[in-house]
Order: sequence, then structure tokens, then C-alpha cells
Amino acid sequence: MYGLKKGKVQIAHCRNENAANMLKAMIKAELPNVTVKIGRNLGLFSYYAERGGMLVGYEKF
Repeated sequence: MYGLKKGKVQIAHCRNENAANMLKAMIKAELPNVTVKIGRNLGLFSYYAERGGMLVGYEKF
């Protein structure tokens, strides 16, 4: 997320909401103008993230 001043970040977790919230807090501390949303991985995404893992995506604007 280098150079991200404002935009959106989506965090999807696989049975690890605590880690997702910690990551959100870390992102907001460094980038207060970024919108961060947390969701759950479902289906095939759960397979790729594995239990306890997260997938993170971002959009710059």
C-alpha cells in the first residue's frame, strides 16, 4: 500500500476477526484518510486464505 494517501482497503478473514481488527487499527494509524472494511472469506476464498488467514485488497484514488 505504498503511496496510498486515501482510498479503500478491504480485509477478508477466515475465522480470525481479531487479527483483521488489529490490521485495520494498524492501517488507520498510518493512513487515517483510508476507508477500511472487514468481511469474512467464503467458499473458494476460504481455501486460499486457509483458517486464520486474511486476504487484503486496496483501491487508490
